[in-house]
Amino acid sequence: MYENATASIQINGKLTGPIPIQCAIRHGCPLSMLLYALCQHPLLRMLENKLPGIQTGHRARRTAVVAYADDVTIFATSPTDFKKINEAIHIY
Repeated sequence: MYENATASIQINGKLTGPIPIQCAIRHGCPLSMLLYALCQHPLLRMLENKLPGIQTGHRARRTAVVAYADDVTIFATSPTDFKKINEAIHIY
């Protein structure tokens, strides 16, 4: 589906020549949800299980990772958390 994919950029009403897309997923691509489920979700669950996280608001549950689309925020609460994060990324 992405073999030989290209994109163009419009600047001041003029299009650039084709630019090869070598990585990433196009915005709105139907594959993005599947790739999230197969790739990003397991990493997020692993981080949630390894890290103590932070408490937000009045909830008793703690949060270690917040993700939206391709943006991921990891809450490290101590220097030892960085080792756990690196281990999870290495496994991922």
